[in-house]
Amino acid sequence: MSPLTTLTTSAAAFFLGAITFAAPTPQLDTIATENALICAEQFLSNGEPSRAADLLDTGADPAASQRGRYYYTLARALHEMGAKNEAGDVLEKALWATPDYAPAVALMETYRNYGPQAK
Repeated sequence: MSPLTTLTTSAAAFFLGAITFAAPTPQLDTIATENALICAEQFLSNGEPSRAADLLDTGADPAASQRGRYYYTLARALHEMGAKNEAGDVLEKALWATPDYAPAVALMETYRNYGPQAK
């Protein structure tokens, strides 16, 4: 490979990486968010929290109307996997999105009862 080819390849990789990095976060519509939640909740009821977490922890932004439930479900999966710190952070996002979402409020109470070491 000539030095010019190497330089061109490196520059292309750099710019492609910059384009990928600068791409906006994908937005899930209401139907896609609902479908993801149905599947994740089924994984949780089957005792497969890691599959639920993998499904929801994609970096995509859920539909605004479902954000509280989406983040709560992800927090519950992480909680059941033992990733308490990460679950607590995601649970805070759920409560920020929907402050009165009862399941998220109840799960957050368990974190508050055990103090900072629980999170």
